[in-house]
Amino acid sequence: MVTSWVQRSARNACLVVDVASNGKIAVEKVTAWPEYYDAILMDINMPVMGGYEAARAIRKIENEAAKNVPIFAMSGNTDPDDLEKARDAGMNDSIPKPIDMQVVMMKLNSAF
Repeated sequence: MVTSWVQRSARNACLVVDVASNGKIAVEKVTAWPEYYDAILMDINMPVMGGYEAARAIRKIENEAAKNVPIFAMSGNTDPDDLEKARDAGMNDSIPKPIDMQVVMMKLNSAF
């Protein structure tokens, strides 16, 4: 769900990070333990199952935590249409690449 650089930076900010190498694994992890996740940073261009599809699948999980967890699209595309696609997929907001940890923290803080 996050790159290794973001993972290290998040840990430096005292955040607990879980990584999925593709969208299918992300969905499986959230399905298995939906209450564990306070937020999800979802890369749009993940292998096996893309970020949009994974976000839609997470929102369909029969659990309130999964239906309400903030999901942030991580993408190099900053076009307003891309944010609309993310929202249509059930994502709350987007975080542009290259990743700026101040932006990540601001977006996370705004979600709570």
